[in-house]
Amino acid sequence: MNFANSTQLFGLEHVYWQLPLVVYPYLSGLVAGSFIVGSLSKVFGLKKFEPLAKLSVIVTFAFLIGAALAPLAEAWQRERFWELIVRDHFPYSPLAMFIIIWSAYLILVLAEMYYIFRPDNIHLAQHAQGWRKSWHGWLTFGSRDLSEQALKKDHTILTILSGTGIGLAFAFHGYVGFLRGAQGPAPMGHSTDAGHVSHLRDRFRYRGHDSRLHLGARRLG
Repeated sequence: MNFANSTQLFGLEHVYWQLPLVVYPYLSGLVAGSFIVGSLSKVFGLKKFEPLAKLSVIVTFAFLIGAALAPLAEAWQRERFWELIVRDHFPYSPLAMFIIIWSAYLILVLAEMYYIFRPDNIHLAQHAQGWRKSWHGWLTFGSRDLSEQALKKDHTILTILSGTGIGLAFAFHGYVGFLRGAQGPAPMGHSTDAGHVSHLRDRFRYRGHDSRLHLGARRLG
C-alpha cells in the first residue's frame, strides 16, 4: 500500500468542517465539566463547591444551547432542523443519538434549575417589586413552601438529578468521540486500499504462528 498519497487516502485534502462544527466538541466538554463541578457538593459531599452550584447550572444551560446551535450554523438547510426530531432515523443514524442525549440533558438541566433556584424565586416573588415580582412568581410554578421538610425534599431531588446528570455528561461528551470514531474510518473504508489493509491485519494477527517470525527475530538480533 502506497502511503505517499495519504492526504487523498484519508480525505485530508478538503476542509469539510469549519469553525462552528469544530467548536461543538469544545462546548460539549464545557457542558460536561461545568455540570460535574456543580454536582460535586451534592453527589460527593464536597461542600467547598457549593457556591459554584448555581453558577454551574446556568453555565451548563448556556453552553448546552450553544452546543446545539454550533452544528446548526454549519448546516446548509437550517430551516429543516426540526426533522432531526421528527425523523431522526434512530437507531440507524449516529446523529440521532445527539437528539436523544441532548433532549434528555436539557430537560434534566431545566429541572435542576427549577429546584436549585426555587427558594430564591419564592423569596423574590414575595418581596420584589414590579415586573420582577410577577416574573419570579411565574418561575415558582405556584410553589410557596419553604419549610424544612420541603427544602430537604428539594435537596434529595437535586442529588438524584445531579447523579443522573453526571452520567449524561459523560454520555454527551463521549458521544463526540463515538461520532468522530465512526466517521474517521469512512474514507479509508471506501478506498481501494481497504482490502490490502484487511489482508495485512490478518497477516500480522497470525504471524506469531509462522516460523519466519522467529527467523526474522534472529536476524534482527
